[in-house]
Amino acid sequence: MDSSVDQRRKTPAFYGYLPDSNDGRAASFIVMLLLASLHNISRSIGVALLYVVSAQSTFLLLGAEMTVYHLVKLFRSDYTLFVPGIEGGWKIAMAIVFD
Repeated sequence: MDSSVDQRRKTPAFYGYLPDSNDGRAASFIVMLLLASLHNISRSIGVALLYVVSAQSTFLLLGAEMTVYHLVKLFRSDYTLFVPGIEGGWKIAMAIVFD
């Protein structure tokens, strides 16, 4: 919606994260891409350094992080799978597999 001309005209104070020019939009895209890439690289280096210190701690930490992630998704009822014929527990199980 930020790139929608109509929305930007209606409420310019809210919309406008992306600049109006194509050069500005390309620069915003590149900066966001670089930030995401640097985040992934720093996280990978952190996990590698932790693994060098203690493999057991690394697996424990990653397992705990994924457990909390899935518990939050279950608590928020965020597991959704829109396949006809799948209901109940199978719906959650398939959403976990394909998430």
